Amino acid sequence: MSKIVAENSFIGEQRPLDLNDFDKLVNDAFHTSGESANAGTVTESILENLTKASSAHKFVVSITSITQELLDKPASQPTIENFVGGSWDKAKDGLYSTRIEKDQATFLVTVIWLAK
Repeated sequence: MSKIVAENSFIGEQRPLDLNDFDKLVNDAFHTSGESANAGTVTESILENLTKASSAHKFVVSITSITQELLDKPASQPTIENFVGGSWDKAKDGLYSTRIEKDQATFLVTVIWLAK
């Protein structure tokens, strides 16, 4: 069963959703995609639900997928870093990020919002 790992963060003052709503939206996207979950279908689901939640923002969603087979190789314990930066109004724009574990994969999810 998928779970949200308590490693999420928020940057920005005006948020389209609160932290719990972001967590629920992302987790629901992974749950509803079922066994065929892939970064593309989950990204589309998250974007669709964010657009419904706020018409005052534009959104960018980034998902990095790390498969368990790669992590299980004893000689190759990868370090994966994902940096997101932007030039924005700190009062109106921001970002949310979290890590999802589903089956034998880990997904790093980043959502960026920009005021229209």
